[in-house]
Amino acid sequence: MYRISQLAARLGLSRTTLLYYEKLGLIRGRRRANGYRDYSEEDFQRLQLVKALQSGGLTLNECKTFFSKGMDRELLRQRLGEITDEIEEKQQAKQLLEALLGERKDHLRSFHERLDLVAPKAHADWLRREGFTDDDIYRLRWLSHDYTQHEAYMRDFLTIFEPLDTHGPASEEDTLAALDLVPIEPTSILDMASGPGNATLLLAKHTQAHVHALDNLDQSLERLAKRAIEESLESRIDTVNGSMDAPPFEERTFDLIWCENSAYVIGFERALTIWKALLRLDGVSVISDLVWLNDHPKSDVKAYWQAEYPDMSSLRQRKQQVDALAYDLIGTHTISDAAWANYCEPLAQRLDEIRDQMPGSEALAALDREMPMLKRQVDGDFGYVFFVLKPRL
Repeated sequence: MYRISQLAARLGLSRTTLLYYEKLGLIRGRRRANGYRDYSEEDFQRLQLVKALQSGGLTLNECKTFFSKGMDRELLRQRLGEITDEIEEKQQAKQLLEALLGERKDHLRSFHERLDLVAPKAHADWLRREGFTDDDIYRLRWLSHDYTQHEAYMRDFLTIFEPLDTHGPASEEDTLAALDLVPIEPTSILDMASGPGNATLLLAKHTQAHVHALDNLDQSLERLAKRAIEESLESRIDTVNGSMDAPPFEERTFDLIWCENSAYVIGFERALTIWKALLRLDGVSVISDLVWLNDHPKSDVKAYWQAEYPDMSSLRQRKQQVDALAYDLIGTHTISDAAWANYCEPLAQRLDEIRDQMPGSEALAALDREMPMLKRQVDGDFGYVFFVLKPRL
């Protein structure tokens, strides 16, 4: 027999708890003549069983029911489901903490991508407090996706692209074909995300306009400035380091806004919304964007682009968005296979040249994953399309 203090000590419970258990009828103490209460070995073992059942998520009342009516299998299934959900939540919490400590890069990327979608401003403010500049945040979102090794990624990325004149699928013929659709003679052009300046130089050569080239990579702008001098166009081209989602220009400044392959960085609809204010009353925007050309793309192609460019839409959907944003669609032009080759072939050669110098490079690995998918454009599932647009008055 146990006195209540002995039973409490053996079970690791308080005297108050045991009295509560007795009140519920889980144990039955026997009062001696001297007023002390005794508990049997059966009481002790019964409470051991209660503790075991509680560890499975059962309440005291449910334990009592088990003693009187037997095991309730449906209740056990319900508790099992609840605990499974709790384990999943705890596992996700564990993965997030590991990611924030830099131990799970895959989960860190998805965490930040989700925040970019649901709370972009708060997310950006947080990254600034963590020491990232606005340019870092811009590049994190669309290049490295690596919040623990971003500096190394960008160093390798710039090294890879340093000697290349093309940072995306493009050709002189395709740029000029889109320019031919422009119904005005521009005098002031803004080339958004100009890169090393292929389009910038063509726009300067084939119009009488002054061209402002906006990019946030000094390396690209320096290369463009050098090329402009080589082609005696430096007096017609200004380079500006800035962000596409906050262009450092006055409203109603440009006749023509040009953007090849880069509007996705801030989002197609956001680009059209923000940039409209920069256009003069008769101004035109020319934007190329990656779109689905086939309503039923191959499953692996669709999965890849859904991960890399979640906002990617069909040509039909883009036209609907253009109309909803109060633009008139003047025309479209789908870039040629030659434009893809102009980008993919030099890049593939560059990756082979530099591979041995960059062991373990995340930037190189990302491009290695991308290259086979870019070559799949010949299947006709996707492609870059120029949209020539005029805001409605």
